[in-house]
Amino acid sequence: MAFGFTIFVLAFSIGHISGGHLNFAVTFTFMLMKKISVLRCVMYFVAQAVGGLIGVGFLKLITPIPWWQSCFAANAIHPELTVGHAFVAEFILTFWLLFVCMAACDSNKSNQTLVPLAIGLAIFCAHMVGLPITGCSINPTRSFASAAAASGVVGCTPWDGHWVFWFA
Repeated sequence: MAFGFTIFVLAFSIGHISGGHLNFAVTFTFMLMKKISVLRCVMYFVAQAVGGLIGVGFLKLITPIPWWQSCFAANAIHPELTVGHAFVAEFILTFWLLFVCMAACDSNKSNQTLVPLAIGLAIFCAHMVGLPITGCSINPTRSFASAAAASGVVGCTPWDGHWVFWFA
């Protein structure tokens, strides 16, 4: 629930300033749909990656050591599943999020008031399904930041299958 409500609050608070681009999958799709320029997409990507790294850095500072030594919330494919399972799950869940974002942000709609709520609920639903499969990435820059924070932690392999979170 935390991811969904956090995105709802952030999109509601800053959506009017930046369009609420907090997820590179969404940003990249907006670029493909010609709703933002390539330059803006690149700038948002840099901001998202740096913001993710700063966020996990702060989280690492304020959390107890045993928690972040356990792979620090890095997305990982469930050991009983294949990369194929993970790819299909991430593809479907990311598609779900992108579908909701594109439909909710349609400029032909006169009432945009509930856009942040629709997106937050889509993220919540995706996490309810995806958490046991991959930790539910649906956001490659978040997965990157968590993997970077988990690098070097004994027994943690945050980059195994990481490509799934970028290409699904």
